[in-house]
Amino acid sequence: MDNLIALVGNPNAGKSTFFNNACMAEEHVGNWHGVTIDSKEKLIKLDGKQIAVADLPGAYSLSPYSYEEAVTRDYLLSHKNCKIINIIDGNNLERNLFLTLELIELGFNPVLCINMANELKKNHVQIDIKNLEKMLGVKVFLINAQNKKDCKSVLNFVIYNNDICKSNFDYVKDILNWFDSLNLGLNDRKLTEYQKIKFLEQDEYVLDEFKIDNYENIAKVLESEQTANFVITQ
Repeated sequence: MDNLIALVGNPNAGKSTFFNNACMAEEHVGNWHGVTIDSKEKLIKLDGKQIAVADLPGAYSLSPYSYEEAVTRDYLLSHKNCKIINIIDGNNLERNLFLTLELIELGFNPVLCINMANELKKNHVQIDIKNLEKMLGVKVFLINAQNKKDCKSVLNFVIYNNDICKSNFDYVKDILNWFDSLNLGLNDRKLTEYQKIKFLEQDEYVLDEFKIDNYENIAKVLESEQTANFVITQ
């Protein structure tokens, strides 16, 4: 489906609350890990357009260490044309932005929603939205996921802005160029940018996908080159 939106974020960042208010749904919301275990989708109409919104399980990373993270990663890889709304907890900005950076580094272009705007205001915390947009290269909203008007504003932006800027970190280019220079014995297999980065991380999913026979030799090359840290620290 062309108009597919995926909600991505850490556990308890407010994805299910956003989903419920944006879609008039009644999914369970709670303050523990794994409230959404599998992806949930709902069709809605927004100004006459039919849109599918998917509430994905909470994930800290796209290199999965849990079932929920594997579900989220697999969904994004199998729906590469979906638009992503990354919900993050404004009270835990640094921790939540780890996933945001990973999404951008791997070629996704999320619209970032910093949730808990009401709590931030109550605690006299201000976030420089414009500067954050400049640093990340993505659109940033400050929202209260319990506010239906906020949710609808974000959906409208995502649906009607096809020119959402594509982030491009210079160090990602360096990592990809460095990967291409390594002699890994992959027999000219064509890897996507996502796969190259995950390969350097020695992500088990990508390694299994390519059924690497000479993994021990590849691991030695990566370790001798200090993997991606070599590029970033130069």
